[in-house]
Amino acid sequence: MKKNILIFTIIVITTACQDKAVRYHNSGDQKAELEKFFAAIDDYNKAIELDSNYAYAYFSRGNAKRLIGDYKGAIADYTKAIELNSKDDNTDRYDDVLEDAKVYNSRGLAKRLIGDYKGAIADYTKGIELNPNWRIESYLYNNRGFAKGEIGDYVGAIADYNKAIENNKGGDVAFSNRGYAKYMLEDYRGSLADYNIAINLDSTHKFYYYQRGNLKYKFSDLNGACLDWSKAGELGETDAYDSIKKHCK
Repeated sequence: MKKNILIFTIIVITTACQDKAVRYHNSGDQKAELEKFFAAIDDYNKAIELDSNYAYAYFSRGNAKRLIGDYKGAIADYTKAIELNSKDDNTDRYDDVLEDAKVYNSRGLAKRLIGDYKGAIADYTKGIELNPNWRIESYLYNNRGFAKGEIGDYVGAIADYNKAIENNKGGDVAFSNRGYAKYMLEDYRGSLADYNIAINLDSTHKFYYYQRGNLKYKFSDLNGACLDWSKAGELGETDAYDSIKKHCK
């Protein structure tokens, strides 16, 4: 009888701690949405103190650390989240299911930001192998393509951007990234076509206009180039004004 009471008491205390951990985690998420990342980290710390096996709290804290530039701290948290998420009992502890592919994608981002491009590519590849939902998959392909471009593998990058773009999943960023990779391979017509699409999808991005202006200049379309550089300048691309001063009258 005493043993049953003890077990029941432990269950009640554990459940109460988990409930409180969730509240701190949710509070951290709300602060992170307001870009109050240090305050968010404080809440995630409290959630983890209450439940050291709370994988989602490590993941969320990793995201906040990455956004304040603590990339090594973020990588440590993502690694811990992956470790905990691999345990059979962890996914049943809370209502939110943490997809491993999301964690690998985020750890890949942090690794890329410290210049560990091969490590980033390995993480993106692992995420893709896990066969996540289509939206995460498009991010993984796009991000892996970007990392490949950082090490000069533009052919491999284009292959990944193609996958991200399939069925219109990649958005304007994938078209822009593919356009840049084609530009680096001197496929200027293909690059121009991609930047046209990127601008159609997002007409507020300064780099798209700037780069399209550079491409138009290569094709001797000086008027079109000057118009695009002017638009890029209006949107905040200061380098565009140097091009205007040099080439436009």
